[in-house]
Order: sequence, then C-alpha cells, then structure tokens
Amino acid sequence: MLLIFIAAAVSEYYIFHNFISVAENNGLLQSFFSQLNGLFTLSFCVKLTLIVLEGLLLNQLCTQYNIADQSGYSIFSFYVFSYLIFPKQLLLNQMDLGILLVLLGIIFLYKYLKENYKKTHLFISGFFLGFAALFIPEFFWSIALLLGGVLIFKSINTGDVIVVIFGLYMPYYLIASLGYLFSTELNFMNVWKYWRVNQITETLTWKKNGLDWILMLSFITVSLLGAMKFYGTYFRYNVETRRSKLALSVIAGFIAMVFVFRSKQYENYFSLLAMPFSIYSSSFFEGRKLLFWKNLVLFLIIALSIYKLYVQFG
Repeated sequence: MLLIFIAAAVSEYYIFHNFISVAENNGLLQSFFSQLNGLFTLSFCVKLTLIVLEGLLLNQLCTQYNIADQSGYSIFSFYVFSYLIFPKQLLLNQMDLGILLVLLGIIFLYKYLKENYKKTHLFISGFFLGFAALFIPEFFWSIALLLGGVLIFKSINTGDVIVVIFGLYMPYYLIASLGYLFSTELNFMNVWKYWRVNQITETLTWKKNGLDWILMLSFITVSLLGAMKFYGTYFRYNVETRRSKLALSVIAGFIAMVFVFRSKQYENYFSLLAMPFSIYSSSFFEGRKLLFWKNLVLFLIIALSIYKLYVQFG
C-alpha cells in the first residue's frame, strides 16, 4: 500500500512539472474537464480518490458475494496499481466516469442474481451500463453481458429482456429530455455523438510502445495464471459460489473483448482490465506455495513499472 501511494505521489510530481496531457475530452463535459485538468493537482487528487473508491467497492463486492476466497485488500492494491503503469492517464477524463458506472452496473447485476432476482436491481444495472456507454461506447452492447450473466443463474424470460432494454436506453432518453427542456440541440439521435470520447489512433511501433506492451503482457500473464488457479478449484465450492465465479468469467470476457477491440488505444482502455486483473492477480499471489517465485514475479513487475516511469520522464 505504501509503495502504491509513493508511486502515485511520484506520478503526480511528473504530471505537475511536465504538463502531461490526457485523452482528448469531448462532449457535454468538455469545458468542465478542460478547466479541471488545468488544475493538475486537483484533477489528480479527484482521480486518485475515484480509483480508491472503485477499488474499495470491488473489494466489498468480492467479499459480499464470495467471488474470491480471501479478498482482503490485495484486490484493492492490485486495482490501484494497475492504474499507475500509465501515469499520463492520471488526470480525470470521461473514461474514468465510464469505468465507475460499469462497476456500479456490475454490483447491481450481482445484487439481482443473489437477492431473489428483483427486477429493480436488473433495471438499475442496465441503467448504469447504458450510462457507461455514453462514455465508453462499446458498452452499448452490454445487453449481451447482462443476459449472459442472468442466463448462468436462471432461464431468461421476456420480462428480463424488456427490463434490460429499458434500462440500457433510459440514459439516452434522460439526456435527450434534458436537452429538450433546456432548448439545446440534443436529441435521442445525436446524444451519442456529443458524449463520445474522440479516440485518436496512432501507429504502434516497437521503439515507442514496446515497453508498454511488455509491461501489459506481464500483467496479463499473471492474471491468466491467477485465473487458472481461480477456476481450478471451481468444483470445491457450493453451487452459489460457482455461479458467482462463472458470472465473473462472463464479465471478464466481455471486458477483454472490448480491450482487444480498442487495443490501439491501450493507454485509455487498459484501466478497464483493472477489475478482472486485480481479482485474478490476487488469486495468483494467494497462499504460501512457491512464495519465493511469486515474490520474485511481483518484484520484477514493480521494477519494470519503475523503469518505465524513469524512461518516460527521465
């Protein structure tokens, strides 16, 4: 934990002294983000607070619904650490709000699945994921995520589909209604264009992006090994715990597909992987078996992250 906040403080120093830019902010909140990011320290503190809040919510989710064996604060630590490997993204932008909405949507999805299938929870989950799609457009297809998660626990009926569709589309009607009330040009057809983050694709080269990909592949490899351990003991648990773990696999698969689809903008979209990465990585480092090698792997990843920071700002 101390190492994480030291790394955060160092990153903030470089943000302040090197005037680091983030992904271009567009849409209705463009002016707000532009003014906030002009105050580097304030923007950094707001984003760090948001990351810590998301990490604690994820940790609570894993504890409450038995998703991980010993969630503790290791999940929280890995969640925060996964954000710090790209210090240029440590100023607030739309992606951060989108990720928070995605996490809230997943929390209410689990509430629906584990608390007597109340359709209110399913609607709220769809609403948050639909709102997230205004910031991260790929989550417009969250209907597959929601119905896939529901299908693991029970058969899908017409009412479930209708609730999901209404939940996903409600944010568009809400924003369009506000646009009408305030006599703006916003309507249901163009609200997507006003809120979408404009992602600029750059050519990837080994010289420029090689270190980034080595670090990301190291994180992903640890996560995959952790996932093998996470699901390797699948049949030792009761039916409800198995379903919680299986629902996580649907969520992680959906997020991984979004990242692959947007891999050319990996600095913006890698933070989406923070949720499954933190859970699976925590599973990898759990227990005392092969402790020396696990500590060595963790040390190498931290050393590589520090070296990347040095190369980037040195």
